[in-house]
Amino acid sequence: ADEVLEIEGAKKEIQDAVIQELEMLIDDTPDSEVEEKADLLFRLAELHAQQQRYHRLKSQEYTLKSDTAKKAADKKKWKTESEKSAKKSKESLLSAVKAYKRIADNDKYKNYGNMDKVLFYYGFTLQQGKYNKEARNVYDRLKNDYPDSPFIPEVYVVFGDYYFEQAGVEPENFKDHLGNAAQNYKKTLEYPKSSVYT
Repeated sequence: ADEVLEIEGAKKEIQDAVIQELEMLIDDTPDSEVEEKADLLFRLAELHAQQQRYHRLKSQEYTLKSDTAKKAADKKKWKTESEKSAKKSKESLLSAVKAYKRIADNDKYKNYGNMDKVLFYYGFTLQQGKYNKEARNVYDRLKNDYPDSPFIPEVYVVFGDYYFEQAGVEPENFKDHLGNAAQNYKKTLEYPKSSVYT
């Protein structure tokens, strides 16, 4: 994990430069170049999402250092670093969501060849930020608009997990939630070649 974080940290400066370059390319690409512009937006969203994951992991790393530090000054230092990384993680998350949304919410891109992938990663990124209701809305759109997408089994698992968790949160609807969870998990079993099948 330390090596991965070190590599990701080294890539960050390059990623920042690529993000700036992509933003200029997006501005310079005519709206008539639908596929190209959508690809650029997708790459931008993915870079922001990678940075969000990096900063989230760094925040967790600093929190652990703060929790295990012996000196009060070290605890404070690592806590401050954790808060800075958490803030950067949130900023990157919002930038990623904004880029995904630009593709997903624009009718011009409805025939974009990777729209199912955009919707899946858009939903996944929203989930990472704990925007679960919004994520489920995006996943619903993926299920309805792209029923043959290879991401559909993973969407059924997401919904299965959601209903399973709701069974514990809303005991008055326990039976209904478990039934919905089971139904979604069973749908996943219709895709034996999926990575989530097991």
